[in-house]
Amino acid sequence: MRALALLFIAIAALTAFNAAAGEPPLLLKVSKNGRFLITSDNKPFFWLGDTAWRLQLLAPEDLAFYLDTRKAQGFNVIQGPILTRDSPDYRGIANDDPAHPNEAFFTHIDRIVEETARRGMYSALVVTWGEHIGAFADAKEARRYGAWLGARYRTRANVIWIVSGEYAIERHDPPTLAIWRALGEGLRAGSRGRHIVTLHGSWQSPALQTPSTFFHADRFLGFNMIQSGQGGNNGEGAANWRLVGADYRRQPAKPVIDGEATYEHRATAEHGDWNAFGVRRRAYWSVFAGAFGHTYGAENVFYFQNDWRDTLRWEGAASLVHLRHLMESRPMLRRVPDDRLVKPPESETIRCRPGPIPCGAPDHVQGTSDAAGRYAMIYIPGGNRSVSVDASRLSGAQLVAWWFDPRDGTSRRIGIVPRARDLRFTTPPGDDWVLVLDDAAQRFDAP
Repeated sequence: MRALALLFIAIAALTAFNAAAGEPPLLLKVSKNGRFLITSDNKPFFWLGDTAWRLQLLAPEDLAFYLDTRKAQGFNVIQGPILTRDSPDYRGIANDDPAHPNEAFFTHIDRIVEETARRGMYSALVVTWGEHIGAFADAKEARRYGAWLGARYRTRANVIWIVSGEYAIERHDPPTLAIWRALGEGLRAGSRGRHIVTLHGSWQSPALQTPSTFFHADRFLGFNMIQSGQGGNNGEGAANWRLVGADYRRQPAKPVIDGEATYEHRATAEHGDWNAFGVRRRAYWSVFAGAFGHTYGAENVFYFQNDWRDTLRWEGAASLVHLRHLMESRPMLRRVPDDRLVKPPESETIRCRPGPIPCGAPDHVQGTSDAAGRYAMIYIPGGNRSVSVDASRLSGAQLVAWWFDPRDGTSRRIGIVPRARDLRFTTPPGDDWVLVLDDAAQRFDAP
């Protein structure tokens, strides 16, 4: 009996450990329709990323604290660290020469990948930053280095590759583009196609905020990662639904994500000061415009400086898990952007006025729906705001209407409404809301 009791205790302890650690990550791949990421067992994957460019700066105990916190907050992708040039680890060990990779440096990167995987999370590793293009002698050296990296982590199911951060920060002449292309091809070859590869866009130029400008047709590019910018409500990227929409419409179809949408409370003259409401706007806009997920960023965390531990618990970080849960509460793989839900189309008419703020920001209303008409969602910034909705293309004669609160993830049932061309709704008080309309016959749970 004592042996049996000890066995039960051991099983309970192992179960508790696995629950805390998370299920082992599966390889990711692109869905058949080219719009989403799915796991190797064909289940939809919603990317909720955190920006951690200098993750290698964290000693093991700090790394565990960071990963445990983000895991508890619902993040499943860690975007970083940077592997080449000007990025030493917590011991001061750097990897400055891609022709001769520093094995001592990579022992810590190995730990980061392993610890991330143990928590059921993915590591989006950044090979280099665009300003360090000079680290590579030529495209041949870049391809060798990419192949070496891809082969080193080939068996790690939780690795995603970002060829370069801000790939065009220095220049985008043919020799430079050849280096980025060679790195991407090397990563794909070294991993034998097991890992998804992308590039990170450059905020310095509107035409270069997405890698699709030069690389969309390249075989190595699994998805487009835009950078909508770091100017809060100012600049071209402020209307990030347009950047996402432009890549969504490109052919062949490839998934798209806003991989850097400025940072919560980055209070500088250049970047503004962006609060949790701003964080949520960019996230919901981009996802409802067709992105397969979103990456969050917080001042102090992305470079792990000052009071980064306290910064981990800012409101914006805590609230984005509700976006993930909302998307996962409905069938994901046939979801499409839907500007026709709102009458008249808000993207064309809302408060267009002269000045540095693009038409529609920060008041833009963005819709998304299921291609089969089973549900629709509309993100509406602002409380006590009325919208007219065209629900005629949804399925079912009757719809269940809900208000979903992006701040805390709660939902309140509005009631049953008829499927019609002109339904009127007014948001409750508060910063932002999502109107959810379900075909009543589907009997979906509360969003």
